[in-house]
Amino acid sequence: LQLYIYIYIYIYIYIYVNVSHLFPVAPVIGQQDGDKKKKPILKVSQEGVSKLATLQLYDKELESEFGPFDDWVNTFELFRGKANDDVGRSNEERFVGKFKGRFCLYKLTEEDDEWEESPDSGQFKITRGIPPNTSVKVLIRVYVVSASNLHPADTDGKSDPYIVLRLGKTEIKDRDNYIPKQLNPVFGRSFEIQATFPKDSLLTTLIYDHDTVGTDDLIGETWIDLENRFYSRHRATCGLPTEYSIDGYNAWRDSTKPSELLTKLCKENRLDGPYFRPGRITIGDNVFTGKTLFMDEEGI
Repeated sequence: LQLYIYIYIYIYIYIYVNVSHLFPVAPVIGQQDGDKKKKPILKVSQEGVSKLATLQLYDKELESEFGPFDDWVNTFELFRGKANDDVGRSNEERFVGKFKGRFCLYKLTEEDDEWEESPDSGQFKITRGIPPNTSVKVLIRVYVVSASNLHPADTDGKSDPYIVLRLGKTEIKDRDNYIPKQLNPVFGRSFEIQATFPKDSLLTTLIYDHDTVGTDDLIGETWIDLENRFYSRHRATCGLPTEYSIDGYNAWRDSTKPSELLTKLCKENRLDGPYFRPGRITIGDNVFTGKTLFMDEEGI
């Protein structure tokens, strides 16, 4: 049994999305009267605006493209008992939980005596890039687009699939919106769930077969570790388009603007910058030039 479900997950601390047009509108230079104190100025240059901006979509799970998003921490499964105990029991019966962490071993020299006084000093910087050990409240938006090649659950060789989502103690059953007699359903459904990391981190998406009489049958399920995606350097929380747009079909949907993302990356990697000037960005000794398409009051 293989279940293919395309799920797009947007994890925000706050969300503001404005998709008011199906196609991009003509850019506006300047600002309307009365809005100076409410909204920042966005000056849009007519030159260099591409006719069609694109967003890459993946026809498979992101883990197949970028790995399990364990670049910041590793996940270890914990089992009850010892390795040689309970020979007749399966790993599923002995499984008790997961531990997320990372073990680092460094070779010390005679010149590293001062490291004993401060375990995060000198060349090691063990905690660099590790998120703080505090709870984070998030809003998760799940888009279930479609499923393909579902296993037939009815005697006529078809199924009546519908969606069930589970995250922590929250369960959403979309039973009323089942799709009759379909093995390749197009759901086109979206859901929102509030959660807290690390307590609620594993999102389970299930597909059930709707039955008028009797119990609904489980067709298949899949799991996504949201916490790993949230903290990964791949930024697997929201799809990023190749160009920045303030409205239209390609409107920027991430809660963080490109300039803020660049500033965050420079801070995490201890790079000098970025310094923004019209048509140029300076990071350390490197200067990047290009056409200025958007600019706020501060010239960023």
